[in-house]
Amino acid sequence: FVLALPSGWEPAFGSTGAGDPSLVDVLFISRFIGPQTGKIFDRMLDADPSITLTRVVMPGHSWIGTIGADPQLMNRRMRIYMPRSYQQLVRSYDAVVLYEAPCGSAVYSQVFFDPRWMSWFVESVRREGMALEMWGGDASWGGGGEGWYRSWGETPLDEILPYTSLGGYNPSYAGAFKPHFFDPDHPLARLPWKRAGPIELLNKVEPKIGAQQIAEAVGPNVHYPWIATWRPGKGKVVGETQVFGSMGTTNRMFNDWRWYQDFMIYLVYFGADKPIPEDIYRAHRLREEINTHLEKASMLVSLLDFVEKFGASTVRLYKDLEAINKREQEAEEYYRMDDYDSAAQVFEEINKAWTDLNSKAIQVKKKALVWVYIIEWFSVTGVAMIAGVF
Repeated sequence: FVLALPSGWEPAFGSTGAGDPSLVDVLFISRFIGPQTGKIFDRMLDADPSITLTRVVMPGHSWIGTIGADPQLMNRRMRIYMPRSYQQLVRSYDAVVLYEAPCGSAVYSQVFFDPRWMSWFVESVRREGMALEMWGGDASWGGGGEGWYRSWGETPLDEILPYTSLGGYNPSYAGAFKPHFFDPDHPLARLPWKRAGPIELLNKVEPKIGAQQIAEAVGPNVHYPWIATWRPGKGKVVGETQVFGSMGTTNRMFNDWRWYQDFMIYLVYFGADKPIPEDIYRAHRLREEINTHLEKASMLVSLLDFVEKFGASTVRLYKDLEAINKREQEAEEYYRMDDYDSAAQVFEEINKAWTDLNSKAIQVKKKALVWVYIIEWFSVTGVAMIAGVF
């Protein structure tokens, strides 16, 4: 299967040349990755066909103090997944996302972020046009103020961050604040924010001179910085400060708003200069189609395996499934190229094909089971006749 690209097509975002130009290759660094942790941002991002993730687990205070992880072992594992050189970083990735990634621990000296990596991030943004994003959390920005994590403001990365890291939280304990975008026509403002849960807690930061303020959290007589960006060189740096799971937060925006995943995905798009869809509702539906396709295929294969045990022929059905899979791959390619019209058209055809294929599979199942019932009836009847029941 080869998808013919439109004549003159070029990637719609500022890729640094890290592989496929239709993809945003992300180095995702977080202490919240793994089965013991509650945040699933990595899986939320990875559900979008236009984003590929390399996950790097950063050892944190809770991993060591609560779970009992070996910090030295975690540091070694982290080095395995981090780029081995500056050249590998800029060749392999379009963006770096730091979410709850400690730069160091005041309690455990073994927890540290190699200053060499920070210098790579700074240079890759300034010289190569790479994107960098820091999202909020206890280990982000200036740390939560509990004395566990050191401030990113005291590291070389501070040079390119759009916020000054102050440490602690806005407010001191969880509240309820409304999102407010300074420009109502900003691409991130297209999401249905009126349906979103409140922003409850944010890192305490201060916008730097020259940074563009995108959004803030607003309450009675208070305005807290939330999202900002700037270009300290060729690349873009995005700062986001919302905190989850601290100081009484109930995480209502994360837990109850079905569009939070879209927000995370489009935050990555925005940092990488990939256009956020004009019709976010259609893009949302297309992503759901893509993410449920494998489940549909798996259910059908299970059914075909079942009927094969009764001698039914499924060769034709598997050929139909293979044709649907190829069309779904084509739809994903259109999605990556931001050609949502073509992707939607392909999925209309796929849905009709699914209806037809499921109908055929049900008929095959019925025929297979009919023979089972007939054989069982003859068996039971024969035994009964021999026994003299009839």
